[in-house]
Amino acid sequence: MNSIRLILKPPVPYNLVSTILSHGWINLSPFQYNSKEAVLSRFERITDLSEPIQIQINQPNKNSVALNLFSEEKLKKEHVNEIKTRVGRILSFDQDNGELLSVARSLNSEVLTYLKQGGGRLLRSSSLYEDVVKTLFTTNASWSFTKQMVHNYVQLSTSSQTFPDPDELYNLTELDFRKLVKCGYRARYLKVIIEYFKDDINRNEFLSNSLMGLGKYGMAHVNVMAGNFSDIPIDSEVRSYFEKEFNISDDNSIHRRYRDWGPYKFLGYKLERHVKSKNWIGS
Repeated sequence: MNSIRLILKPPVPYNLVSTILSHGWINLSPFQYNSKEAVLSRFERITDLSEPIQIQINQPNKNSVALNLFSEEKLKKEHVNEIKTRVGRILSFDQDNGELLSVARSLNSEVLTYLKQGGGRLLRSSSLYEDVVKTLFTTNASWSFTKQMVHNYVQLSTSSQTFPDPDELYNLTELDFRKLVKCGYRARYLKVIIEYFKDDINRNEFLSNSLMGLGKYGMAHVNVMAGNFSDIPIDSEVRSYFEKEFNISDDNSIHRRYRDWGPYKFLGYKLERHVKSKNWIGS
C-alpha cells in the first residue's frame, strides 16, 4: 500500500466540518464521515489505475486542509493533481464569498458571523455528473429511499466503492437499472443522464436545459451544486419548513422572502436555516 500526505491551502476563512455538514450529501455513498476524528473519506477511481484511491480529508488548522491518499499502485504527479482538483470541487474551494459577506452584512448578522467563521460552502460530489444522479434520486423519494438508491448505484461500480463513471454503466439498459438500482421510473432518466455525460456534454449547455426527470426543483438543485445560488430548489420538505416557521408555503412567497439576497437567494435561505438549527440535516 502506497500513501501520500498533502497539505492544501483552502480559501480563508474555511471550516471543513461546516462544509461537510452543510447538507445531506454527507449521508450518501461513497462519502463516509468519522465525526469523532472529523475525517471525511471516500474512494475515487482514476482512469489509468486498476484500483481505486482512498482519500481521507481533515483540517489540522484553520489555514490548511490535509489529504491522505492510499493506493495499491504508485501515484504519478498527474494522478495527484487530478485528486487535488476533485477534492477542490468536493470542498467548494472555488467559491468566492466576498460579495456574499457584503450582502449578509446588511441582511443577517448571524449568517455574517457564520461566514466569518469559515462556513457557507456546500459539500459537493467530485463531479457534476455525480451530483446530477444523486439529485435525480432525491426526487419524489423519502431520504431513506434516496440513500438506498445511491448505495445500490455505487455497488454497480467495478470496485463497489466508487461512484461509477458513465463509461462503466453505458451498456446497461433501463430494465437493468430498474432491477439493480431499484429506482423505479427514474431508470429511464438515469439512462438519459448517463448517455448525456458519456458524450462529454458541454457543462453550461446542460445547466441551461431542463433534463427530463429532474424538473424545476431538480434543475435548480443541480445549478446550486454547480455554484449558481440564484434560485431556491423548493420541494415538499422545504415547503413544510416554511409553513412551520413562517406560515407560508407557496413558492412565490418563499422566493420573495430572499429576493434581497440577489444571486445568493439559496445561500440566504440555507445559511439562515443552518444558524437557527445546526443539526437540521439529520443523522
